[in-house]
Amino acid sequence: SPQTNIIGYQHAPRFKASLGMRLSKFELDVIPKPDKIITLGSVTKKFLEDKCNYNKYDIQEGCALRFNIPKVEELLPRKKTYKILVVLRGIPKVAINILNFIYAGINESEKYTVVIRPHPALPINKIKQNLKFDISAHNIFLMSSNASIKKDLQEADVVLYDASTVSIEAVAMGLPVLQINPGGILNVDPLFQCNNFRWTVDEEKDLLGVLDLIYKLSEEEYYLQQKKAREFIDRYAFKVTEPCLDEFLL
Repeated sequence: SPQTNIIGYQHAPRFKASLGMRLSKFELDVIPKPDKIITLGSVTKKFLEDKCNYNKYDIQEGCALRFNIPKVEELLPRKKTYKILVVLRGIPKVAINILNFIYAGINESEKYTVVIRPHPALPINKIKQNLKFDISAHNIFLMSSNASIKKDLQEADVVLYDASTVSIEAVAMGLPVLQINPGGILNVDPLFQCNNFRWTVDEEKDLLGVLDLIYKLSEEEYYLQQKKAREFIDRYAFKVTEPCLDEFLL
């Protein structure tokens, strides 16, 4: 149906591991080509054009329909309650590995409280028997009791994640984030292009050191990084406006 107009929309964040978004030069002339591709914002538009061979496509900056980005003036003030929020994905093996990683890296410290927010599709009871430790026997680990993820973010100092898009919401609200990347060939961090207010840890033994580094940031450096990270989010996920919505029309 060559007469059918097709609009492609990048509705979700992308990772280095999003191999389906990377076209080889041999595919360009043989795969179905939409009349227009709309992205979440300018960051992905540039990424598709510069890194993925989409330079021949009509790519337009749209808006992030799935994200509720707070206003800049609502950025959270810095806190030092030593409460760490861990957001898990709904993949059992991944959630188990992340919790084991955190336990190995942080269990010797009595300073931190780790609040765990499981994915709605994977309650903690489904995986706790497969952990290398008894999660109910360690008082540094608590289960989130909040219905709203926003409430969890408001109560946390730092957010730990591996690939959750909650990391985007956290940075948008003004929270530092720490990605746990315990090996693997492909990186699944949705914030891999964010150079501020985001840290990565690859080994359990380094977890406490990176957390301490975040807490030891000066007030000036903390708020400078917060500002720059929020500017990145504003380029990454455009707010929904009438002009942006107009891009969905041919």
